[in-house]
Amino acid sequence: MPSTHSQTGERLCLSSHSRTSSTHASNDPEHSSGPLLHVMTSPQSHKRKKINMFRTLFILCACFLLSVSFVSVSQAATLNKQLKLEGFVDAGSLFTHTPQNDQTNFSWRLNEIEFSIDATPHKHTQVRFSVHFLQDATTPDFSWMLVDKLLQEAFVSHTFALSKQLQGYVTVGKFFAPQGWDAVNTVDRYQITASFAYNVTPNTLTGLKLGIKTDRFELFGFISNGWDLIEDIDLHPTFGLAMSFQLGALLLHTSVTNGREPSAVSSAYQDERLTLLDLQLTLSLLSDRLKIAAEGTLAVISSGQFFYVGQVTAHYMPSRYIGFTVRYGRVSDPGKISDLGADQDEVSVAFLSKPWDGWTAMLEYRVDFVDFALQRHLVGAKVICRF
Repeated sequence: MPSTHSQTGERLCLSSHSRTSSTHASNDPEHSSGPLLHVMTSPQSHKRKKINMFRTLFILCACFLLSVSFVSVSQAATLNKQLKLEGFVDAGSLFTHTPQNDQTNFSWRLNEIEFSIDATPHKHTQVRFSVHFLQDATTPDFSWMLVDKLLQEAFVSHTFALSKQLQGYVTVGKFFAPQGWDAVNTVDRYQITASFAYNVTPNTLTGLKLGIKTDRFELFGFISNGWDLIEDIDLHPTFGLAMSFQLGALLLHTSVTNGREPSAVSSAYQDERLTLLDLQLTLSLLSDRLKIAAEGTLAVISSGQFFYVGQVTAHYMPSRYIGFTVRYGRVSDPGKISDLGADQDEVSVAFLSKPWDGWTAMLEYRVDFVDFALQRHLVGAKVICRF
């Protein structure tokens, strides 16, 4: 079953915000695309004692989880088949030009470095631990924010048979969220920049996931902290349900998530719960050499206002060595519930080459519009090396 966050684009944004931390703030074009939203809130003073209790319990659970992970990895190290070490380095350059003020920028960039460990201490149990470093990532003072920024994944997952073809599973820890067609890892994408949809949906969730799956179907529910948060900032959990279904060449994925997400709305609406509806369609043709995908995301707060994001992407690889990608994306906030500020559109064209195993080179041209007026030209180039 193809996973979510599995296809295209790195983030690149007009307002240069990023969802790589709980503050969603970054100056990194490589990891921020699309108008992103601010975190302004903090726990009320009369709830601090309860929140501190939950933090203590979370820390104890996290320590136990990491202990199990390291013990499992140590045991797996004795058997090569049980341990998988991998990672990648992503580096390149970025050129932007803003016609309105005739401003031009160019920089060489170390976009992302990642190292991950996969262990299978038991044939039905997986332990994964992934650390990554992003360009321009600031180092916050609060230790859990630092862990959240550097720790991309850390979970234990156990599967069990329900029938001959049906499996159940339970996952505890930090794992990828079901929303978003773009891959979280830059190494798995087809473009340098990311779609708007990537930035207005969560990347990771920290909590509990329960699901069932077959070769063509998957259904799971989850309860977690807020979007992209390893630590709970209030007493209002986020929960959701997701489903994937493969019908021939068509993959359908849909999900619904509900929670109080101060990072996704403006300060006037941070006490309201947000419901996020996401629908993805992927059509794979020509022996998977051609992929055509569409994604639509609708965010609705409890008072009824909403914003929406959409994208259409086509990726074609005529051979195993070269590929082409075209994408159109749009974001709009008619309800004025976020800090998007204006309707935005983007069109991008990318070329990629895979000359050797483990190596990928990319070149992309992108143009952004705000309220249908030209805002920016962008040209990016990069090389990725897996190890």
